[in-house]
Amino acid sequence: MQASNSSLDANARQGIATQIDSIRKSLIGVANTQYAGRPIFAGTAGGNVAYDATGNYVGVSSTIERNIAPGQRIQVNVNGDTVFGSPGSDIFTTLSQISQAVVSDPTQLNALQTTLGTQTTQVQNSLAQVGSQFLRVQNTQSQNTSNGLTMKQNLSSIEDADIAQVMVQLQAQQVAYQAALEATAKAIQPSLTDFLK
Repeated sequence: MQASNSSLDANARQGIATQIDSIRKSLIGVANTQYAGRPIFAGTAGGNVAYDATGNYVGVSSTIERNIAPGQRIQVNVNGDTVFGSPGSDIFTTLSQISQAVVSDPTQLNALQTTLGTQTTQVQNSLAQVGSQFLRVQNTQSQNTSNGLTMKQNLSSIEDADIAQVMVQLQAQQVAYQAALEATAKAIQPSLTDFLK
């Protein structure tokens, strides 16, 4: 918007273009963010970056899904060309075009501003999608934790012993065993003759 002002001189326009180039470079750095040593926007590519220094997509756009519950799969990646736009019509190309238009032809800025607005909305929509998927995973994790606790409680109520009841039963069986031993000992008393044999 500021660059559309016709009263700006060449130095001011160049300064604005430099700022836009800096924003573009910073955004390429964001697009190359890594997690666990892999770029998060590169799809299934094996390299260290999703975008090269000039803003070209070098990733492999494909879906990576994981099971989060029986019969439930969720996409765990976001491809760079989905977030930042397809090659040639991505946000990096638009920022380059804006930078060039600021210096050479400010009349193009209105159309480029509309394009940039659309691409910014695309990035925000991708962010919202990631947020909803994260919430889904969190809800499933919470449900699984709750189910696990319920199963432990149910298993505990079935398998755990009542210590007091077990001790009473053990004492009763021990008394019965002792009584059986004494009765057997009295019934079969060896005589002195049996002992001497």
